Amino acid sequence: MEYITSLRTHPLFEGISDKEIQKLLGCLQSYTKTFRKNEYILMEGTPINFIAIVLSGRVLMEQEDREGNSSIFAEITTDHTLGDTFISVDIQNSNVCYKAATNSRLLMIHYENFFSFCANACNCHKTLLYNLISCIASKNRQLTDKLEILSQKNLRDKILTYLMILLRQQNSKTIHSPLNRVEMADYLCVNRSAMTRELAVMRREGILDYEHNTFTLNMSNTEL
Repeated sequence: MEYITSLRTHPLFEGISDKEIQKLLGCLQSYTKTFRKNEYILMEGTPINFIAIVLSGRVLMEQEDREGNSSIFAEITTDHTLGDTFISVDIQNSNVCYKAATNSRLLMIHYENFFSFCANACNCHKTLLYNLISCIASKNRQLTDKLEILSQKNLRDKILTYLMILLRQQNSKTIHSPLNRVEMADYLCVNRSAMTRELAVMRREGILDYEHNTFTLNMSNTEL
């Protein structure tokens, strides 16, 4: 399988050898599926019974309000998982949408197979379950970051909170946002035109500078 090399560095398979990964993929009855840009992988309200690893491309977790306006909850990039936060016998349907932001290829695994040990109850399967819990904890951190942003009372603080989260993650003075302006506005749950104007004002005030999706914060002028 040509994607074994990429799975070797995936958090879900940490501490598991290539040979064991290949064995596990057969045990898990995994398969690959390709999605075109803007194609929905899963619609809100439909049954969710799988975990997927993004082998290539980029996926957005979205939710629509009653008027059909989308809000981006999270971006899921290559070597990350989706669907893992819904693992529960009590959860029948998804309350979010997953949409391919680019042409994407996913490795699909029915989540019940994670808990169906083979006859040998191999150690690599136990390691996989431990890693799965760690992945879910990491995903919950992403959702906590989203809540931190939404709790801000004005547009400027939402922008600064988002950029400070990226600063913590990237540990660099120069911050790269994986989201374009439309996606960033959706993620912050703000009007795109208003966000663009506020960014321009913040640049004039010396709070930050930016070029396309790359930002530099002037920490001496930044208050949250």
